[in-house]
Amino acid sequence: MIRVCDNPLCGSRNHLRAFSQALVAAGGVDERPQFLCLAEWTA
Repeated sequence: MIRVCDNPLCGSRNHLRAFSQALVAAGGVDERPQFLCLAEWTA
């Protein structure tokens, strides 16, 4: 049960990081998390 709940959260963090990296690559601003702690952002 824990794995079922953790997998979507991990996917969401991966999508957030990918979006942030795409913004930087496109010449945009370096997006930093406002609601997640740094440990959650980099996990």
